[in-house]
Amino acid sequence: MPHFENCDGGATEELVQEFEGHLGVKLPGDYRQYLLSHNGCSPDPYKFRVPGWGESLVNELYGLGFDDYRSMDRAIERRVDLFIRTETIPIGSDPGGNGILMGVARHNFGIVYFFDHEDSDQELFEVAPSFGHFIEHLFESP
Repeated sequence: MPHFENCDGGATEELVQEFEGHLGVKLPGDYRQYLLSHNGCSPDPYKFRVPGWGESLVNELYGLGFDDYRSMDRAIERRVDLFIRTETIPIGSDPGGNGILMGVARHNFGIVYFFDHEDSDQELFEVAPSFGHFIEHLFESP
């Protein structure tokens, strides 16, 4: 099981509820728990498989209440069109600026995706059925 580094402590329940209300979504329980416990960290190990694409690394997982690179709100503002169209939210990125997204609609609720920002088709690659599964299957390079 990975551990988290560079955390500033968890988000408050009020901050999580405010975020959910602002977007009009309910976050999956395992992801809510991550925000409440850690909120914007780097996991170790940090490597993951992207079926149909290859492998990537988690550079950071976004959080709530930040004004820097860890800000989920900032990440949403950068690509709001993509997130509305795919019914996802950004939860992190890799070192190349590719996105790690999570489904928030009924049909994709909790599914974790990878988004290659240089892909002109803007295809999403499913990497895990849930945030917990995604975190549990991070690995180190052999």
